[in-house]
Amino acid sequence: MLTSNDRAARTLRRELAADLNRGDEVLPLSAWISSQWQHRLISGAETRVPLTGTQEQRLWEEVIAAEEELHSLLPPARLAEMAGSAARLLYEWNARALFRSATVEGDPAIFLRWLTAFERKCKLDGWIPRSAITRALAEATANDANEQAPAELFLIGVERLTPAQQLLMDAYAHKGARVQFAEASPNATGLYLAECVDSADEFSQCALWAAKKLGENRSVAIIHADPAAVRPALERAFCQHLAPQKNDVSQTTVRAPYEFSLGVPLRSTLMVRHALLLLQWLTAPMDIELVSEIIRSPYFATADTLATRAEFDAFGLREASSLRAQRSIFEVIALMREMRHGAQRWPSLESFAHQLASAAKTASFTANAGWMDWAEHAAFLLTTAGWNSGRTEGSYEYQLRQRWQETLDELARMQALNERVSWTTALSTLEALTAQTLFAPQSHNAPVQVMSPMEAAGSEFDALWFLGADDLQWPTSSTPHPLLPFPLQHRTAMPGTHPEDDLARSSEITTRLLRSADEVVVSYAARTAAGEHARISRLLPASQMQPFPRNENAEVRPSIQLNTQIDTDTVPAPPSALRGGAGLLEAQAACSFRAFAERRLFSAEPGASEDGMDALERGTMLHELLEEFWLAVGSRRQLEKLSTPTTDGSPTQRDARLRAMIHNKLSRASASAWEQSYLDLEAERLFHLLSRWLDFELDRPDFSIHSTEQKIPGAEIGPVKIDLRVDRIDRVHTTEGDALLLIDYKTGPASPADWNGDRPERPQLPLYAAAAKIEGLAGIAFASLRAGEKGIALRGVSGLPGVFGPKDKPIDFEEQVYEWQHVLTTLAEQFAAGTAEVSPKRFPTTCTYCRQHILCRVHTLKNETADEEDGVE
Repeated sequence: MLTSNDRAARTLRRELAADLNRGDEVLPLSAWISSQWQHRLISGAETRVPLTGTQEQRLWEEVIAAEEELHSLLPPARLAEMAGSAARLLYEWNARALFRSATVEGDPAIFLRWLTAFERKCKLDGWIPRSAITRALAEATANDANEQAPAELFLIGVERLTPAQQLLMDAYAHKGARVQFAEASPNATGLYLAECVDSADEFSQCALWAAKKLGENRSVAIIHADPAAVRPALERAFCQHLAPQKNDVSQTTVRAPYEFSLGVPLRSTLMVRHALLLLQWLTAPMDIELVSEIIRSPYFATADTLATRAEFDAFGLREASSLRAQRSIFEVIALMREMRHGAQRWPSLESFAHQLASAAKTASFTANAGWMDWAEHAAFLLTTAGWNSGRTEGSYEYQLRQRWQETLDELARMQALNERVSWTTALSTLEALTAQTLFAPQSHNAPVQVMSPMEAAGSEFDALWFLGADDLQWPTSSTPHPLLPFPLQHRTAMPGTHPEDDLARSSEITTRLLRSADEVVVSYAARTAAGEHARISRLLPASQMQPFPRNENAEVRPSIQLNTQIDTDTVPAPPSALRGGAGLLEAQAACSFRAFAERRLFSAEPGASEDGMDALERGTMLHELLEEFWLAVGSRRQLEKLSTPTTDGSPTQRDARLRAMIHNKLSRASASAWEQSYLDLEAERLFHLLSRWLDFELDRPDFSIHSTEQKIPGAEIGPVKIDLRVDRIDRVHTTEGDALLLIDYKTGPASPADWNGDRPERPQLPLYAAAAKIEGLAGIAFASLRAGEKGIALRGVSGLPGVFGPKDKPIDFEEQVYEWQHVLTTLAEQFAAGTAEVSPKRFPTTCTYCRQHILCRVHTLKNETADEEDGVE
């Protein structure tokens, strides 16, 4: 018995196990043809060894790489895939001889050269492509008198044979074999049509229907033309209506009542993804986001260090200064060892660092080696790095690791090509293998099976639901192959060349699906995700279908028991002294929940990675340069002396001092060419920005520096104690005497208007004025250092005339400070009391840069409020 796919063969073997006679076989047609060739090899009747898929791809790549006049935007690997698929069409449609004698030009002519070279290499080395086996077996059967034919071949779920397969069946029939096709089942007794609003509605109705059939103890098939494309959305609907127990995060081994026949690419599974990432990381520096994945992977080190590794990722790796958003394995190992007993105290990083260091030390990729050597080396490196060691494996992980080992074995079988390659080539081949290899856990014969129309061939079910049966998705379309001449494809009736044949083929599949179960539901979404309107496919007998009885009031079955608990505990008091106090009050003014989450729950988002310095680093650099400059210069008069132009046109003393300071701050002994170029540009940017600022300072009223970066520990504002640090305090010399002016450097937008109201946007300077208790303080100001024509300015308020210039108007500064103190004290009291109301000052502007959305769900709350106001139920 020969089936069209593996699934049908497995099902038949299970159902007919007691009825099969000795010698009977149940195999997929392709596997049976391969076994027939294997018998000929064993008997000595044939010497050509079938190529594996990876070996064939590699041979095509070698042939294409040898093409001297190759001009293509496609990489050789993609061209090799296209060449392989074109060759398979030629072999399976018995068109190789026709192609050899055809007059071709353009891309087909190039492919003919490749094919000739490919076949020559196969002949010399004793290989045969798997797609050429069927015709070769047919010819051997017809020409070899000793070739035995099976007594009977029974084909199940095979609608059509390729010309090469038909040639083989004819050869067996000529030798006396009885070739039969399974008769189609009768039409379904219940045929329903479900017109749904959209895909979400369609998946929901399907899941509810499947849940009902489960209650009736019936086997169910869910069919879609492309199950992989809809898998995430369909699984969500299943988890909601069909298997809500999967939503219980406390359960790790929940077996769902459904399964997808088609697996996922091996590379997309977490275990294999992390293995490949580590092998890549041993070769070259990697983006910090990918390095973070490796560090936090549950498949490296031990489970009890996972929290420590996550903490290192957030507060060690991401906060370490670097100009590139990449880290080499050696840099991270050094950082781990530096921090394992430092202020953070992460001693458990030692074992992980040791494992990574051992793997990095063992990795030597300079010389070429055989494929088997590289496969063994990859396995050794992963073992050395602690991949998947010391873990308690479940069934899923065990099967996954076995599939990975099979993939390494497939890489090792490339040794038969008798070539030596680089590690880069071996690793890229391994990655391609894991992308092509599908992994599906061993079937537990779930009552609900999700599959494609081709996978359903040869199987029967109690009930079947055909999803996505609209005129946009079904029938699927096929196109001619770009590397083969169209007249040749048309003459041999290859897919995509005769629309009527393709339509007939799809019609046969549709008829077979409608006969695969007693009850069949066909559904489609009337409106697609792109907003297009769809209709039922023309291949379906809509007039013969009954309307599907929709379930309008679907109730989700609870997956876990919910308990209600009233929390009467008081909110713990904040720490005795808080750093970044201005940021605390700024967050409280913006939204009390934000302040609570950030300063009481210490909720924070891991730092983002980007090349170059981020805004914080650039701002810190500017603060440090200005501090160093003014500590040395001290006053406007001294600045004026240093700014005096020289007689010989050389740089002024001020410019020379600035450049020397910037150079010292930005120098990196081990900077790469890219990093040095970036630093040079950053140095020029800083020099021009600071030069413009110092030119502005020359035009200010006379002043001297009172202090820079002054620390004020334990400043009190209401019930909260805050550690403050003031950027700069100037002593301004006015006609009415000296006055202290508190200055805060800003490289972003800032205005004195941000100090107004009960919830000031930027309360930093008002906080300094109210809580720092600076005697003689007469004003505060933003020092704006920004690019652009109006980016340089000093904006603020003062209680004395002449602090900012002859035209500034003084205010009652003591009264203003009293008002600020009242506002800030109220904010501090709210914070100390644990007020955590989700109350953005201006939604959604206030929430733009907040990182607490996952906790406060402000967008959901606002949407619910809007619905209530609009009367939406």
